[in-house]
Amino acid sequence: MSAALLDHYQTLAATAPKAHAYQAVGQQRLGLVELPNRKQEAWRYTPLAPILEHQFAAANREAGLLAPEDIAALRVTPADHVCIVLLNGFFMPELSSLPAQTGLEVLDLEQALQTSATGIERLGRLSGECLHLFGAVNAALTGTGVYLRVTEKLAQPLELIHINYSFDSEVLSNPRVLVQVEAQASLTLIEQHAPFADVLGMHNGVTEIFLSEGAELLHPRLQNDSLRTRHLSSLYVQQAASSVYKNTSLALGSAWSRTEFHLDFSGGQAHCELNGFYLAGEQQMQSMHLDVLHSVPDCSSREVFKGILYGQGKA
Repeated sequence: MSAALLDHYQTLAATAPKAHAYQAVGQQRLGLVELPNRKQEAWRYTPLAPILEHQFAAANREAGLLAPEDIAALRVTPADHVCIVLLNGFFMPELSSLPAQTGLEVLDLEQALQTSATGIERLGRLSGECLHLFGAVNAALTGTGVYLRVTEKLAQPLELIHINYSFDSEVLSNPRVLVQVEAQASLTLIEQHAPFADVLGMHNGVTEIFLSEGAELLHPRLQNDSLRTRHLSSLYVQQAASSVYKNTSLALGSAWSRTEFHLDFSGGQAHCELNGFYLAGEQQMQSMHLDVLHSVPDCSSREVFKGILYGQGKA
């Protein structure tokens, strides 16, 4: 199974449309990485069969699957607020709400790469090592996703909705989200993974967040995917001096779910708070993995994670 699965994802990477140079990093790593396994410390407590027993196919951009009314029913922010929709990892402007807002730049990731948008060169700097197979797959297939750049203190929260829904079966979504909050700027980013249909697929997302000096990001996240979905989110955060990052993550849905937090302090007096809650039953598996690196002195972090298991749920 191992060789066949690696061959499958290497073939997907080799045949993927080439959007930018960073994809070559993922392709190279695919030839070097092992499959995740329980002998590796980072995966010791995470059962892997639910994601390794399927050869998921790369998602394609599919127009016409959803209407704006479908999104309105999912939103938690007012209709006049910015709301970004990623369908199977693809930025969908026709489903998003993008009123002009001073101090905020929202670009399709591929567009940002093609136009060399300010800050886009940071893509892959935090996740560049592609720590495991699915990190390499995401890098090799990157070209889908969204780039956010914040240059002022924004009063209104921004909403980001991920939806996995396709007429095809066993689809692999590979969104890449890049967030740059400039010096002294601030943002509240409300992120949710919403259920729309009970489909078998996998979300394989990577988010990179750069907080400049004095920047602040409040980042509540809800994972409520359908109970047949496999969900893997890898979140990377780099904090400059005096920046603040606060994350509260709720994991309720998905048959198999793992959220990875990789946070690094690059300047003094920075602070982060990571809070998490998971609920697992109905043969669900929920996992949250933390890696907080205090690379410089005089920084602070606080982590609180709790969960409830019932039935045959595991964590």
